[in-house]
Amino acid sequence: MKRSTNYCIAAISVVFSLSLGGCGSAPPRQAAIPVPVEPVAPVLIDEQTRSDFSLATSALAAGRLEEAERMLVALTAAHPDLYGPYANLGIVYAREGNVESAEKALQKAITLKPGAVETYNQLGILYRNAGRFEDARKAYERALEIDPKYANAQLNIGILYDLYLLDYKNAAKHYKRYQRLVPEKDEEVSMWIADLKRRQ
Repeated sequence: MKRSTNYCIAAISVVFSLSLGGCGSAPPRQAAIPVPVEPVAPVLIDEQTRSDFSLATSALAAGRLEEAERMLVALTAAHPDLYGPYANLGIVYAREGNVESAEKALQKAITLKPGAVETYNQLGILYRNAGRFEDARKAYERALEIDPKYANAQLNIGILYDLYLLDYKNAAKHYKRYQRLVPEKDEEVSMWIADLKRRQ
């Protein structure tokens, strides 16, 4: 059974938080084994910057990439200490097929917010799509070191192992972890697990 390479890579449309402090509305997660991450001081953000960021991420979500890119580049120039504009700019560049610029923007976002699992996940997607499978694996693994309960990285590393690295045992392991983390079991992923079991 062929897995859709775009399946549930919905994280690509995730809009990252503007702040560096990591305040968000995501439900609290149980504490995992801590991974050393340098603390990042919160940054005060004015209303105009918030508004500009909201417009940029709305343009990105609507697929207006040129508009989103223009606004995000302006935000990174005006506020080089903010994580969110770089992370989203990386997504824009990735969607435009500009791997080098996407990688630079995502790496800059990681420098600004080293504990951002979403950014490592996006970096993994970028590398996978560029055929850099070992780099993709490392990016997903880093996300999971920081937060083993980050479902998108569990799914994406499972897809990587399944379709690209042909490591069916690890693929099944990560698909099962993904299923335990999501609120409702994903029937398509259940079929993938059954298919892998038949092949092992």
